[in-house]
Amino acid sequence: MATCRPSRRPICRPVSAGNNLGLKVLVGRFRKVHAIGLREELEFFRKLPSIVLVIHHVAMATDSCDRCFDHQSRILRVARPKAKAILPAYIAKLNACKSFEALHSQLRQVLSPVRGLGELYIYDAALRLGVYLRLAPNLIYLFTPAPA
Repeated sequence: MATCRPSRRPICRPVSAGNNLGLKVLVGRFRKVHAIGLREELEFFRKLPSIVLVIHHVAMATDSCDRCFDHQSRILRVARPKAKAILPAYIAKLNACKSFEALHSQLRQVLSPVRGLGELYIYDAALRLGVYLRLAPNLIYLFTPAPA
């Protein structure tokens, strides 16, 4: 288990729509700023001893210190406990997924009706659970902000 300290991860800053940064530049920035933390996060999920514990951390979007991940702290307070209540009933179906895409689809079907859980939450849940199940994405998933 990691030693729990205040988060030192840099705060993400949105890139303005008028900024024509190429994908290569954006990926380079991501790797420079976030890659190490992401590797550590995913390693935590990979090493958890049971799927029940994985489901807890996936549903609650919490790290090894049971802190909510920074970018998921604005999720409605009631939404994550609802996910935690729903997911255990689907453990067999989640375990049966043979690809990341199937896992993502199953999570989307089960979690998208929960008010407050959006596409990013569902993708992150699939990524974290996928690491435990040894399922990696074959595609790059890009998300655009919802229109205001």
